[in-house]
Amino acid sequence: MAMQNIDFGVAVGSQPVTRTVKLVNRSLRTVNFTVPDPEGRFAERCLTWNPTSSVTLRPKESMGLEIRFMPAFRVSFKREPLAALCNFGQEVHLLNISGGCHTAEVKLSEHSILFGDVVV
Repeated sequence: MAMQNIDFGVAVGSQPVTRTVKLVNRSLRTVNFTVPDPEGRFAERCLTWNPTSSVTLRPKESMGLEIRFMPAFRVSFKREPLAALCNFGQEVHLLNISGGCHTAEVKLSEHSILFGDVVV
């Protein structure tokens, strides 16, 4: 599996951005792997991928890994490593992901609500 860098750039809030990465098994053995998010690092950054289940690739076989970035709030990250966990217990570094979203975040301040003149 060749190492790559994926950059989503600056995304607009709630607008999905999708990139597809080609994974190739260049070994002489069949490999079974998953792409986990055990600590939730990618979910915190609005990143998901498909397939999420276990995948089997025979020698010289390839498949597409679809990575989706759909931010709903301001977020920024650089060179987050994405790794696959293989059936023989080894973690294989696949790629680095970068991106961000500069959407406006508006919140109502409960401490200073002014109503002006009130007529009863």
